[in-house]
Amino acid sequence: MGGSDELTNLELLHPNCHRQLHSREAGAHRKHL
Repeated sequence: MGGSDELTNLELLHPNCHRQLHSREAGAHRKHL
C-alpha cells in the first residue's frame, strides 16, 4: 500500500472492502482485491 494521491494512482473500493483492507485481517483479503 502506498504511493501518491494522484488520480492515476487511485482505485475505487466498496466501503466494506476499504474497511477490510485496513483491518487486522487485511492480509487474508488483499489477494482478492
